[in-house]
Amino acid sequence: ESTSVASAVGSADYAACGLKMAFYRKLDKFSLMQVISGLEALQEAGIEVTEENAEELGMIVGTGDGPLTTVYEFQEHISENGTTAGSAFNFPNTVYNAAGGYLSIKTGMRGYNVTVTNGAQSGMSSLCYAYNEIKQNRGKAMLATGTDENSEVMEKLYAKLGKVAGDVKQAYAGGDGFVLADGSTSIALENETSHNAKKYAEVCGYAMTHEGVAYGDVAGTEKGLMNAIVDAAAMAGITLDQIDAVYGFANGADEVDTLECHVYEEIFAGKVPVHQVRDYTGEGRAASSALSVAHAALTLSGDLATRQNAYYVTTEEVTKEVVDTSAYKYVLATS
Repeated sequence: ESTSVASAVGSADYAACGLKMAFYRKLDKFSLMQVISGLEALQEAGIEVTEENAEELGMIVGTGDGPLTTVYEFQEHISENGTTAGSAFNFPNTVYNAAGGYLSIKTGMRGYNVTVTNGAQSGMSSLCYAYNEIKQNRGKAMLATGTDENSEVMEKLYAKLGKVAGDVKQAYAGGDGFVLADGSTSIALENETSHNAKKYAEVCGYAMTHEGVAYGDVAGTEKGLMNAIVDAAAMAGITLDQIDAVYGFANGADEVDTLECHVYEEIFAGKVPVHQVRDYTGEGRAASSALSVAHAALTLSGDLATRQNAYYVTTEEVTKEVVDTSAYKYVLATS
């Protein structure tokens, strides 16, 4: 209904997670979203942090923009009132890894704790890094998260960049920008022997690539995406034609969506359904990329409806259909 939407957490969320008000008062919105989502993921997975396992439980927090609203407010007070006016409340929250620190304090998790910030795909790359930690036996379980906030400041900055849509549009609609949104997605990842939580999906492989782009380009490169898809399938030990569906990153901005279309046509020739969570949530950057993985996992496990909206895309035509997901075995998530 709007081109800029923001989530909210409140007292009911705090109570459900056992978050005391004294602790809550220390947190800005960015940290609040991360703490609530992390606690809910642990609860849903049935992972209890104890003195015995605390060192074996870690987290990777992915964020595109970090606590930018808090940074702005801290700087604003100094700019207007001098260096002595810096807020002692805001200052601890201006660092990007504050949210992961608060989640660690609240849960008692003392394992690997890192914040990665590399644009909108940071929520998905957090899963790749968490996977590595477990595969290298540096932890039995990890939280892989994606968190980004929206606020008046964020809306102003993205509007200045010309990235907030003029009206609400879904993927591949040739929009001038995206619906700016926010949120926090946390995924519990474990090794095969550590726990008896319900298994939604297995991470078979991944790839992260980097390619140079012109200054100001937000879409990335076709070559980078192509390489990531090919390398991920190779690591998973599958062929590209074994991929049943793609969980993509189109957000309504034409430059982003067009890049996806070109690559998917090249690899899949328009024959593989493409699911897009940003049609429902808007562009929540790191939160959306992690949510795309979670949506794929919930689909594979049968926890979501087996008939879902999906796109078939080529550079010439995009069609939207309801597809049957019940036979999916291997799916690809991209960002």
